[in-house]
Amino acid sequence: MNIYTVSFFGHRYIERGTEIEERLDKLLHDLITQKEYVDFLIGWNGNFDLLVSAAIKRAVRSYNYGNTHITLVLPYKKAEYRANEKEYLDYYDEVEVCAESSEAHPKSAIQVRNRSHDRPIRPCSVLYSAQKRRSIPHDTIC
Repeated sequence: MNIYTVSFFGHRYIERGTEIEERLDKLLHDLITQKEYVDFLIGWNGNFDLLVSAAIKRAVRSYNYGNTHITLVLPYKKAEYRANEKEYLDYYDEVEVCAESSEAHPKSAIQVRNRSHDRPIRPCSVLYSAQKRRSIPHDTIC
């Protein structure tokens, strides 16, 4: 099976939400209908992440191809996650938490995860973000 892994990130405020949703809808349609299997990796740390999660869930319901997997990737288990773990596990197909960064102080957890050899994130086929700067090669949604 050919697995096409798509990562989304961007922890900032979204100003043009409707425009971004339209771009996401087209992108998700193309991915779901043209790829054999799509593995979505998403975070939960800002407006873009929330927007992407909702758009993926809508697209999966709409196209009903049965060829997707949605993974929430966290550097540590936030209090909100711990209090609502069942709901998160019902919403996402999988939740991945880096063991090493989950032991770190929350303010340094992301840096620890980025340096960790225990990173749960798989290599991705394409990376999309809501970032304005282009410090790494990836496609931007906005």
